Amino acid sequence: MNVQTLATMFLGYKRPSYLEKVERLQGNAMAIGLLEDIIPIGIPTFIDYF
Repeated sequence: MNVQTLATMFLGYKRPSYLEKVERLQGNAMAIGLLEDIIPIGIPTFIDYF
């Protein structure tokens, strides 16, 4: 996994299962399932107050 994939997951833009399907994330099914459970589901939001 690279930094772009990690940011995509943790900011909630794409789910780990999708990233595995498009071959951006590699690992066993248990690890991917754990990431699915840990990362909350929601709409990504970036608020900028400049």
